[in-house]
Order: sequence, then C-alpha cells, then structure tokens
Amino acid sequence: CPMPRVSLSRNLQFNENILTWNFKINNLSDKPLFFLHVMHALMPVQEIKSLELPSFKQAIDENNPESPALKTPGEVVAKLLSLTKGTYLMLILNEVKRGTIELVLKNGMTLTIDYDEIMFPSLGIWWNNGGYPGEEGIKRSECAFEPIPGTCSNLEKSYSDGVCLSSEPYGTVNWKIKWTIK
Repeated sequence: CPMPRVSLSRNLQFNENILTWNFKINNLSDKPLFFLHVMHALMPVQEIKSLELPSFKQAIDENNPESPALKTPGEVVAKLLSLTKGTYLMLILNEVKRGTIELVLKNGMTLTIDYDEIMFPSLGIWWNNGGYPGEEGIKRSECAFEPIPGTCSNLEKSYSDGVCLSSEPYGTVNWKIKWTIK
C-alpha cells in the first residue's frame, strides 16, 4: 500500500521520579492523515501486586469476544491477577472515564500512568502469564497498559467507528503519557 508521508517522534523526558513520553506526528502530505498510536511498554507480570483501573463502559476480550463480559474495574483486576501460568489476555476497555492507572509492585513501588482520556478513549491491557507465543522456550511473562485513540488497536475498525486520531494536511499532533514512580 502507498506509504503516507509522515514523521513520528518520541522523546522521553526524565525528571526525578517522573518519566514523560512525548509524542509528535507531523503530516508531511497535502491530505488528512488518520492514525492510531498504541504505546506498548512491557513490564513483568510477576512483579505486580495490585492495580487500579479507570471505570469504563465496555470491556472486550480481543482474542475471545464471546467471553463473559467484565463490567467493573474490580472484575477486570481480579481476572488479570488470577490468570494462571500459560495463559494470556488482551482486553480493551472502551470509553474510560479517567486516564489514570495505578500499579503497586511487590517491592513496594507504585507506578501511576496518566494520559488524556479524551484523546485516548480506550485502554488496551496486554496480560501474558507465559501463554504467548505458543512455542515452547520463548514464552514470556509480561504486561502492558496501552492508551488507545480508537475503539480497538485496528485503524480500519476504529476509523469506521469514527474514533481515531487525525492530522490536517501539513499538520502536527502532540500528546504525552506520564509515568510517576513512588
């Protein structure tokens, strides 16, 4: 497919106990640019003691859309923390009410992730407790919390749902995601 003329920059700003991820898209073409950006910073599942998630309208299991619906942040947290070794889950929380996630690690540190819930109305949660990939010897234990500027991590579907980011011709779009560690 033809590649749009675009540049993406990511700048990490370190300030005491805060890491700010600054992103910028420059549309270098004379046509509007529709896009999704999904940050995928991985962390070890086994180090997470507890977490607090924002309220949401709907939770969707991307790998199994027919699975029983999780209706509250507490139900999602209980499901994630109870996933047994050899399993994984990719959840999308649609229409989050607040752009904040808090993780408490087993070593006592707390990580708070803040983002703009208007720009990123969905939150993707990748939770892999050694279930992916399927080949023996390369399974990993990892998770990621991914603010998503669409209804899912698929641009075509998000665009058809009317929920994705866009830049005007020759325009620029900026956003940031802040991690605070205590």
